[in-house]
Amino acid sequence: EDGNRFLSLGLKRNQLAVTGSLKFDISVTPELAARAVTLRRQWAPHRKVWIATSTHDGEEQIILQAHKKLLEAFPNLLLILVPRHPERFP
Repeated sequence: EDGNRFLSLGLKRNQLAVTGSLKFDISVTPELAARAVTLRRQWAPHRKVWIATSTHDGEEQIILQAHKKLLEAFPNLLLILVPRHPERFP
């Protein structure tokens, strides 16, 4: 899709190389998978968990409101909130 967009803007096909997404095309090593299992067992073995990452200014308030509503249905729900720029928080 991105490659076609660049072609439609006039880029020559021989100048185009679509490499994929670093965000989605990484491999999870067995060691990293094992660490994830360990963290899950330590932090929340019997809880549902949702993660909001790379959040921007103003989004945290929306997420916290949604979390408050979700707690009504899932009282043990754990939210892990990771802002895009942690320096925004003292």
